[in-house]
Amino acid sequence: MAGEAADGDETIRLVQQLRPDVLVLDVSMPGRDGIAVARELHERCPETKIVVLTGHGDNPRYARALLRLGVHGYLAKTVAARELVAAIRSVAAGGRYLEPTIVGLVRAPADAGASDRPTAREIEILGLVAEGLRNRDIARRLAMSERTVEFHLGNLFVKLSVSSRTELVLHAQQQSWLA
Repeated sequence: MAGEAADGDETIRLVQQLRPDVLVLDVSMPGRDGIAVARELHERCPETKIVVLTGHGDNPRYARALLRLGVHGYLAKTVAARELVAAIRSVAAGGRYLEPTIVGLVRAPADAGASDRPTAREIEILGLVAEGLRNRDIARRLAMSERTVEFHLGNLFVKLSVSSRTELVLHAQQQSWLA
C-alpha cells in the first residue's frame, strides 16, 4: 500500500490506517515535525519501519535523536533515487540504512562547544510541560501557535538527546533549569 501525507498529523493517521511496512518520512513538515511523528509511530505502529529523508543531513544531532527513536534509515534529501530505493529495500528486508556521509557524523563526538543549554523561551516551555500542559494549552498561555511550541519541543528533544516528555522534564530537573 502507498499513501502520501501533507503534514505530521495526516502521516500518523495514514500509517495507522494503511499499516505500511516502510514509511519514508521528512523531518521538516507542517504540523508535527518528523521527530514527533517518529516518536509517536514508534509507540503506536512499531511494525512500520521508518526511513527518514532530511534536509538536515549534516546535523549529527538530528541523526542521533532519530536513531535513538528507532528509525531504520536516515538519508539526506539530496541522495540519488537509486540510493533511496536501496535504503527502502534494505529496511523492508529487516536491515538498517545510513547514508555513508551520515555514518561519519553519527560516529563523530558530539559537537564540541555547542550549547546544550536551552534558551529562555525553551525553559519557559519546559516549565509548562513540567506542569502537565499539552502543546495546545502551552500555545494559548504563551500566545504562540501550537506549531511554534512543537518546534521548540523538537529542538529540545534533539538538543538534550531525550525521546519523551518525561525524559525532557527529568533532565531539566536534574540540571536545575526549572524553578
